[in-house]
Amino acid sequence: MPIQPSVLLMPISYDDFHELDYEIMGIVFSIHQDFGRFWNEKIYQNELADRCQKAGFENVATEVPIRVSYKDFSKVYKIDLLIKNLIYELKTAETLAVEHEKQTINYLMLTGMNHAKLVNM
Repeated sequence: MPIQPSVLLMPISYDDFHELDYEIMGIVFSIHQDFGRFWNEKIYQNELADRCQKAGFENVATEVPIRVSYKDFSKVYKIDLLIKNLIYELKTAETLAVEHEKQTINYLMLTGMNHAKLVNM
């Protein structure tokens, strides 16, 4: 089954993931503190991308497409946010559901990445 991410993705180590994630989650918490709860997901997504770029993170992209096709089937999945090869799936829900976790795991499987973060704003 052909899987075609729109960008070149390179898995990173466990230690690199945690080091970068610590910095990014600091930005996430500052956004939450500034904005509060239950804005539209796109608002948080764009703000996180903007603040990460301003903080000097390279390779920040939103709505990163991954095309999956097999015979007559074709579907495009979109990763909410990709920051230095880290997948961030953002939600604005009262509570996270199993479907949210499955979606994040699906992105890991499709991309061959080792780490992702599911964040409920």
